[in-house]
Amino acid sequence: MSAEALLREDVLAAKAILRMLDGTGEPVPDYLISRAKLDPMRYPWNAVDSPEINATHPGSTQRGDVRPDFDVLRAAARAALHHSYAPYSSFPVGAAALVDDGRVVSGASVENASFGVALRAEDTLIGQLQMTGGGRLVAFISIDGAGGLVLPEGRSRQLLFEFGGPDLLVDTPRGILAISEFLPDTFDSPELEAPAQRPLRDIPPLGF
Repeated sequence: MSAEALLREDVLAAKAILRMLDGTGEPVPDYLISRAKLDPMRYPWNAVDSPEINATHPGSTQRGDVRPDFDVLRAAARAALHHSYAPYSSFPVGAAALVDDGRVVSGASVENASFGVALRAEDTLIGQLQMTGGGRLVAFISIDGAGGLVLPEGRSRQLLFEFGGPDLLVDTPRGILAISEFLPDTFDSPELEAPAQRPLRDIPPLGF
């Protein structure tokens, strides 16, 4: 698909999101389309700090200075789902996350004939996060081909924790939870620093 076709698809998705949120069917604001034209990697729905989108909606949860709206994130994940490549499992996954500066990033699963090198939706989402300015994740959602919620598995939880921390909000079948609630005792950067500060002689022998 050409860059122009992708942009047109993203603008249509943004229109659908705004119609879903306010029920009026008003045209998409020019600044949303302008953002997409300036940087196609940043989808039009990245302007979640706009009055149209950042108003109070069902499913919104406050964290810090940004208000995660899981309806918007679900729509972004659904759009990302169409870019998934899943010829082997027939189980495509799309994901979206809100960043602490108000951007929305998304990702899709990408499989490979060598199953071990397949990319999860969380992998490509974090790649987009870093390629579009970095930042900290505030809220996250992932869905399957039927639109149902997909709870990230262990490797992906660790990846999300790295870029979102213990307070990252995740939409789960049990409701919206902080990632620390289902990833206890995570492996974090202090775990890497502690052994380096200990002299080698202080590390006990293996015992054989």
